[in-house]
Amino acid sequence: MSPDEKICAVKLFLDGKGSQRSIAGQLGISYQSFQQWIRNYKSMGKGIFIKKGRKL
Repeated sequence: MSPDEKICAVKLFLDGKGSQRSIAGQLGISYQSFQQWIRNYKSMGKGIFIKKGRKL
């Protein structure tokens, strides 16, 4: 899933356009994973979803 898709999903929830469970289900991810995305976004902003550096 791309960073933009993750940001969009979190914003849908924060804008009141779906529950955590419904959005997680639509994305095919666990409810707990989506909760973590929301916590990360709230504490660190959208930059948290953008990968930095390269993995070998």
